[in-house]
Amino acid sequence: MSFIEQSIYIHSISYQCGEWLPIEEIQDAQSSQEAIEQLSSLGIIRYSKLTTSLQALIIDEVDKTLAMSELSPDEIDASIFFSTTLDPYVQHSDIPIALDKLGINNAIPYGVFYNQCTNHTQAIQLAQMLCASGRAKNILVFGYDALDDNKISRILPNRTSLYSDAFVSCIVSDKVKENAYRVDSINHLYSPEIASFQKPEEALHFITSYSKSFNQACYEALEKSNKTPDDFSYLITPNYNFSVIRNLAELSGFKEDKVFKEHVSRFSHCFSADHLITLKQFDRNERSQPGDKYFLTAVGGFVVFSTMTLTRV
Repeated sequence: MSFIEQSIYIHSISYQCGEWLPIEEIQDAQSSQEAIEQLSSLGIIRYSKLTTSLQALIIDEVDKTLAMSELSPDEIDASIFFSTTLDPYVQHSDIPIALDKLGINNAIPYGVFYNQCTNHTQAIQLAQMLCASGRAKNILVFGYDALDDNKISRILPNRTSLYSDAFVSCIVSDKVKENAYRVDSINHLYSPEIASFQKPEEALHFITSYSKSFNQACYEALEKSNKTPDDFSYLITPNYNFSVIRNLAELSGFKEDKVFKEHVSRFSHCFSADHLITLKQFDRNERSQPGDKYFLTAVGGFVVFSTMTLTRV
């Protein structure tokens, strides 16, 4: 069996955000008033600021994930950590120390760091490969991002959203588990030429290329899965502002009433954790029923376009 055919199941999701602050309190607010007003009018109103250490977050949230999974620490035979903002000079040891305290000592560690807001899909795809190769059966997948406000603005380029700190963890297993999400497909499209459109006069080239790549990624995923937008309960995008999400729905072929956007104002853009947080909230609110299908899409660094299709089992 190839990894493309390997069924895997996402379950036991846990997450933690930090203190919720109004968008007006971002560090560069004084020089960003126009952007703040625009984002506020399009649903982006607050953000999460984490001050808890990575080590403490792992201990707290992975412990919850283990409890929900009903797996012992010894049954976790691989771990995959994903992050854009990890500081390897300061935080590298937090991960093995925390996992050791949890008793997760047999899990070979892997990391996904380069593709920003598509890190989660690549982490899950790596988990799929490990399962298909027989190297692992139960994989801890966990991610963390906390922006350093002294180094970069929380406002995303082109004012698409606001960065919000978050930690998330889950288990990916090769055997079906009750209330899990079966991964039916994962696909990535790479458009590196978009990165060269940096000048103001190249904005039209950027928008055109971005739109074309997003449309192509969605079209190819639907074609490969032999599904149409009507077959899915929701299109789940990153928590971009309402205007951007509306455009993404049009590009993907989904009607706007199929787009899940309730987390835009509640969470803002939690880096690569948006989708897993949404799935967890579906479980908490008993919003997801067996057989429901979801079409998830994300964009990393404006050049990597991912799609993932799921079925609630």
